[in-house]
Amino acid sequence: MRSLTFLVTLMVCCSAHAVEVQRVVGSTVAARARLVFETSGAVSYQIFTMNNPDRVVIDFKNARAGRAMDQPPNVASVKHMAVTRRADGTLRVVLDLRERCKVGAALLKPEGGVGYRVVLDLDAPSRSAAIAASVPARPPAVVAATLRPPHAPAAPRQRPGRALVVAIDAGHGGQDAGATGPTGVYEKDVVLAVARHLARLIDRRPDMRAVLTRDSDLYLPLRSRMERARAKRADLFISIHADAVPGKHAYGSSVYALSEKGASSAMARYLADKENASDLIGGVSLSDKDDMLAKVLLDLSHNKTMQDSLSLGD
Repeated sequence: MRSLTFLVTLMVCCSAHAVEVQRVVGSTVAARARLVFETSGAVSYQIFTMNNPDRVVIDFKNARAGRAMDQPPNVASVKHMAVTRRADGTLRVVLDLRERCKVGAALLKPEGGVGYRVVLDLDAPSRSAAIAASVPARPPAVVAATLRPPHAPAAPRQRPGRALVVAIDAGHGGQDAGATGPTGVYEKDVVLAVARHLARLIDRRPDMRAVLTRDSDLYLPLRSRMERARAKRADLFISIHADAVPGKHAYGSSVYALSEKGASSAMARYLADKENASDLIGGVSLSDKDDMLAKVLLDLSHNKTMQDSLSLGD
């Protein structure tokens, strides 16, 4: 039996002519699937969900489908997409879900050369729980690892007129020693040595320049590390740690991207100070945006950063 579980209507100015829903672009980051419907103009829409089976229905008022709308989005939460034009001029998009999801939506107005977009977020609770369960706890001991020089990396895409700035952040420092090795070595000292060595390698390249968030035994809170990197106009931020593992035979390295939980709490703080958050999304001002729109813009920027970070880590 189907039951109505969610209903939201967003009314905006709508012309007498039908708006074209040109295409839908999908992406998945962690437990969130995002669908972005690109439209030719402002559009009124209504969203509701159904159970048994789990579905999301989007009704675009006075709209028609573009040719690219026959391409379904490739996202984890959506099994199938159907698009039909109803007799009253409504364009109905039905998404068959793999499981029940929490739904959020927002309309983005044209900005930065991009037109109107309706953004639909699908959060899957079961996948959130699975991701949380897969994160290992930090073990109690540390082992030394042999650092092997990597192969020469491909030249990064250089910004016109200046070198690529890489901020290297040596973890811990000062009274925060980090992990302790079996010989008594402190993590804070190991990572500072690694950071200095990496900076020398980077500075040998004419198209890159390294900056250190700390170059001494200094304690810095996370926010100060970020501010120092931004003050140097860093294009990339790399934090170096020497984590503890329980076995003596472990070797190698791991690469982590920004955590979903940490990013969400940081985003909430930035929303409270939208005047100073524009640097997070390429200089677009958030001071004239309501909280919902500002959150969507920050979230889009965060998802792109996550994807780029994982690609770089690979």
